[in-house]
Amino acid sequence: MLIRKTDKFIPALTDASSKAKTEKGKLSAKEIQAIVFSVVGLYIFMTSVPELFKFGFQIVSQIGKTGVERLYIRTSWPNIISIFIKCLLGAALFLQARGMARFWYELQKTRGMNKK
Repeated sequence: MLIRKTDKFIPALTDASSKAKTEKGKLSAKEIQAIVFSVVGLYIFMTSVPELFKFGFQIVSQIGKTGVERLYIRTSWPNIISIFIKCLLGAALFLQARGMARFWYELQKTRGMNKK
């Protein structure tokens, strides 16, 4: 879907009024970074959602059980929390890609890595 609908996604992911575009089809470094952050965020989100559902279904199946079966619920909370954090991180990267690219640019500028 991302490949087929690229023409519709790129203006949504980048700042359409950017003065960095000098020629048609040219993207600035910030815009490319925003696209990369968005794609990485989508990848992280999409790989963590199935894991989150898997743990959710396993916990639901353990409801009402006692003893050793119940121990699984107590020991799986750290895994569930880490997967939930991955899911939130992926969503944040995808939805805030432009802001993250601006932050990264400013961070590099303060460290003297950008000459502009």
